[in-house]
Formats: sequence, structure tokens, C-alpha cells
Amino acid sequence: MISLKRYIDTEHTSATLLRALVDAYQTTLATTAASALQACPSVEGDLEAQLTALGQAVAAADTPEAIDAANTRVIQRLEHWAGEAGDDLRKKTADVKELLVTLAHTAASVAASDAEHVIRFDALTARLQRIATLGDVTELRSAVLASAQELRASVESLSRSTRASLKELQTEIGTYQTKLEAAEKLAAHDPLTGLLNRRSVELTIERRILRGRPFSIGLIDLDGFKGINDRMGHRAGDDLLRQFSADLKANARPTDAVGRWGGDEFLVVVDGASGDAQAHFSRVASWVAGSYTVDGPQGTLKVHIDVSIGVSEWRPGLSSAKLVEEADARMYERKRGRR
Repeated sequence: MISLKRYIDTEHTSATLLRALVDAYQTTLATTAASALQACPSVEGDLEAQLTALGQAVAAADTPEAIDAANTRVIQRLEHWAGEAGDDLRKKTADVKELLVTLAHTAASVAASDAEHVIRFDALTARLQRIATLGDVTELRSAVLASAQELRASVESLSRSTRASLKELQTEIGTYQTKLEAAEKLAAHDPLTGLLNRRSVELTIERRILRGRPFSIGLIDLDGFKGINDRMGHRAGDDLLRQFSADLKANARPTDAVGRWGGDEFLVVVDGASGDAQAHFSRVASWVAGSYTVDGPQGTLKVHIDVSIGVSEWRPGLSSAKLVEEADARMYERKRGRR
């Protein structure tokens, strides 16, 4: 058996191995950033851009000390993001606790109000029982009238108190329902583009599979996007992704589900068989490809974008993972055909 040490001792093999390790490190950083944003999308910051830049710093480092320094910055950035994510989760927990406390206080207020009215009704009942023993008709009539007025006043007071408590409760519930809806929307959408995030798209596909009706997906990749990021920086790249996403969403149909799959890949779920879907995605490609004006480090710049789209039709028995795998393979076939 050839010694691994002897195998990697040659200069060529060492360089190849180092390049592979650096590429794996950069890929791990990119995957970590994407997974972190999916796990806690409300804490975006610039984690993805910073980790990518730090990965590039590691790739460019020419001494062990420089690599150690870049790796230390990676750890510090991840620890900082973890702290932000923890703060965000604690805030959401506090909001839920506040809602529960408000509901408990409102329920206690209603119960206290009811207890007060129970006491008043008990007193009224005792008075009515005493009236029954009166012998003078005039005195009896006056007592009954007084008791009837008190009974009406108690019922009206109870009604007003109950309505006020219910209105207060409805207001509180409405406030927290708005907060929860906003949180749900935030959790379901990609923070950079505003499209559905990967998890939401996956759930959409699963729901379509359970429904059992024909549908197709289109996996869209921006050709040459990495080069734009490398030449013009992440600010320009993010601006391009936002503009492209807006065009993609604007040219989708109301029944289409449009999401960011990751990086510069997008996934669209459409009803119908692949024949109709192919025609639809051909139109989409002609609409969204072309020139964009982006905000770069030296001002506004014109960039041209082409797209590669792989379309796959769901069939009974086909899993969501296999469906996406087919679309991915066809997308890369188109990409290779452009070269």
C-alpha cells in the first residue's frame, strides 16, 4: 500500500490538496451562512457576505499566521451571530409570555367583575325574599319597584362591564395576532429578496404532492453571477438579486409559488404538466434575462444576466427531493450547452 504521506509529499499533490481543503472550507462557510439564515431568517445582518469575504481571505492567505487570523475572525463573526439569534429568540419568547400574561389578567378582570355582580345579585335575592313576608300592599309595591330598578341597573352594569372586558380582550388579541402574522411572514420569506425562502418552497411542493394534481417546478440559475460578485462586490450582487427577484415575481402568475432556493438559484412551482410549464418558463427567461443597473463600489454599473432553467414534472410516486434533483440536472444541462 502506498503511504499517504509519500503521496502528498510531492509539490503538485500538496498544492492540489491545499486547494481542495480551501475550497471545502469556503463551501462550508457558505453552507453555514445559508443554514443560519434559514434557521433564524429575522437575524440577517451581513453574515453571508462576511463569511464569504473571510473564506476568500483564507484562500488568499500565504502564511499559517494569516490563515489563523482569518479563522479567528470567522469564529468571532459566528459567535456574534449566535448572540444576535439568541437575543431574537428571547424577544419572541418574551412577546409570547406577554400575550399569555395579558390574557390571564383579562380573564382575572372578568372573573372579578362577575364576582362583584354575584355579590350584588345575592343581596338582591335576599331582599326579594324579605319582601315576600311583607303584609302591606303599598309597602310591598314600593319594595318590588325599588328591587326591579336595582335589578335592571345591575344587569346593565354587568352588560357594560362584560362588553368593555371583551373589547379590551379583542384589542389585545388583535395586537398580538398582528405581531404573530408578521413573525410568520418573516419566517416564511427570504430576507434579502422578499421571496419565499427554501423551507416555504419545500412545504409548497409537499402540499402539491399531497393534493395529487399535476404540477411542475422550474429551477432557475443566474449564469455568471459569481463573476459579478467577485468583480463588483457583494453589494452589487445583492442589488442584482433583489432586482432579479422583483422581475421574477412580477412575471409570475397568481397561482405560482416563487422562492429563493439558495445563493443565485430560484425555484418556481407552477400548476400543470411540463409541456405548459416549458412554454411558461421560456417566456419567463425572456422577461427576466437581460441588462440590469446595479449599485457597485464605483457607482452604478450595467450588467447582463442570462438564466438557465431546468423544468421537471411531478409524477405519482415521485418524491420532492427527486423532483428537484431532476430539475437541477436539466438546469445544468442547459448551462453546459451555453458554454
